[in-house]
Amino acid sequence: MRDGLGREQSIAGVGRNDWRFSGDGRHVAAIAGDGERRSLVVLDLATGIARELGRPLFADRVEWTRQGVVVRELRRIDPSGRNDRRRLVYYPLAGSGRTLVERRNVEHYATAASGARVVFFASARDGASEIFDFSVEGGAPIARGRLRDVIDAEVAPDGSRAAVTTTRGVFLLDGRRPRRVGDEAKVSTLWFSPDGARLLFASPERATLLDGGERHRLALDGARIESARFVAGGEVLLAVEKSLVRWNPSTGEHRAIATARDGETFLAADLFAGEFVFLAQRSTSKDAIAPPVVKIGQSR
Repeated sequence: MRDGLGREQSIAGVGRNDWRFSGDGRHVAAIAGDGERRSLVVLDLATGIARELGRPLFADRVEWTRQGVVVRELRRIDPSGRNDRRRLVYYPLAGSGRTLVERRNVEHYATAASGARVVFFASARDGASEIFDFSVEGGAPIARGRLRDVIDAEVAPDGSRAAVTTTRGVFLLDGRRPRRVGDEAKVSTLWFSPDGARLLFASPERATLLDGGERHRLALDGARIESARFVAGGEVLLAVEKSLVRWNPSTGEHRAIATARDGETFLAADLFAGEFVFLAQRSTSKDAIAPPVVKIGQSR
């Protein structure tokens, strides 16, 4: 990790394991190491001190809540792949870890980065996903309905709402049952604004922002949208194949702030300390593609 002053800190052994910034940006949680028992480490970015919270079993994902992290563990493997038993474990920054839920095929989950809510999906025998939510502070999971072909989910930072992407569209969980808010089938981006009031999602064809009862959309003459992010000032930064585009949904205005080099494609981007940080991939020949690389450029 590198801060705005250029200072770098690192966590050893993360490799291809999962890692996340906390909602307030003060900590980084990461799964480190290999093998069955991997270390769950939290780095304090102010002090540079890293400490181990636990050693979960076959952990493959970590998500932040207000006062700790939730990790998914694989507890028992079914040779058929149909009944793998997983559990979600909560590791507070202060105190011991404890199991939140353990059941067959917990296939997706998401948490409120500045709250206590957890939403998870468990595959049913008919192929649908059963939706549950609960709080890390206590209480049994509450059933919130069923959806098919779930791809991803996101919870608003304060836990007030959740959103789900499926191959049948985008759904919002702001009541007892999910309701469809978009028909896009190939959503690559799903974000709530920091205050939880706005929902952003993007497919290759268009970006959509839901703000209360208003819906704002942007399509860019057939150019493929790879990803989208909220940035300062209520605007959205889009990675669009050969350009980075800054979009103001309120006015509809958009402009390119960077252009990719020949043979290069933008995959994702964000603004950091007055500069844009982007992930790009370069085609080295007709049939060869180089690994993605992270670069920094000046915003204009």
